[in-house]
Amino acid sequence: MGSKLLVGKRVADRKSGRVLGFQCIGPGNAGKGVATVATAIRGKLTIEELASLNLPYTLPHSLALEQPRTNLPALTYR
Repeated sequence: MGSKLLVGKRVADRKSGRVLGFQCIGPGNAGKGVATVATAIRGKLTIEELASLNLPYTLPHSLALEQPRTNLPALTYR
């Protein structure tokens, strides 16, 4: 099983920090990331709360290039 790079961007409200959206592109599996951010949007979490989630899964060590979605550096405020 080889690693596949994903590039993602989270969007949050500048004042409240509330998560508004997420974009992801690449050949990797974005399913867990999309599900996590969709849950954060539904739960009205802030970007800080999303980043501090203690998720019940970890990525396999062989997927070194695939970063946990809560640690994506790209953040856009509206």
